[in-house]
Amino acid sequence: MLEKLKRIMPAAVFLVLVACAAAPFKSTWRTSDEAPFPLQGRMIAALFASDVEATRRNAEEAMAAEINARGGKGHTAYSLLDAEFTLDRPRAFERLRQAGIEKVLVMRAVASEPDAFRVYPWGGSRFGGSWGGYGWGVGYDPAYGFIDTLVSIETRFYDVAADRLLWAGVSQFRNPTDVVSIVRRLAAEAFAQMARERLID
Repeated sequence: MLEKLKRIMPAAVFLVLVACAAAPFKSTWRTSDEAPFPLQGRMIAALFASDVEATRRNAEEAMAAEINARGGKGHTAYSLLDAEFTLDRPRAFERLRQAGIEKVLVMRAVASEPDAFRVYPWGGSRFGGSWGGYGWGVGYDPAYGFIDTLVSIETRFYDVAADRLLWAGVSQFRNPTDVVSIVRRLAAEAFAQMARERLID
């Protein structure tokens, strides 16, 4: 039975990872009356809402790179908007319109909450066992634990001229550490999902 579980577990883990990679959005929404928008050659801004300037810049550059990879002309919002404009959507959209931006991809963390306290026993000797069965003794460290943090990230795609939301998705990550990698993945998945839903070409 144990050997069977050992054979099954890697496959099960792989399937879970594939499922997570294929479905990063817990929920999505699409406007019902919008014709497909061709990305090729179109001016699209990337905006990541953060009060940490370095995080904002790195995230927006990753988002803009995904826009460019799909034939659009990606622009970072930090190159077009001062920080205070990101807090005032009407003013921000007016500035983006003046810069020739047609659409904007926006991401922001909307929740950060504790999830569960996990306890991890070491389950073995600090010394790697005994030598020859004698002498070294077995010293076990106590269990340790930490509180998991769930962070929700909201992704939105707007028509700038009309100041209108076209698409939205919500994702959730446990103990995220690499914001740029997450943002790049979400941007790619958002465009793929919008293409499947015939919102973009």
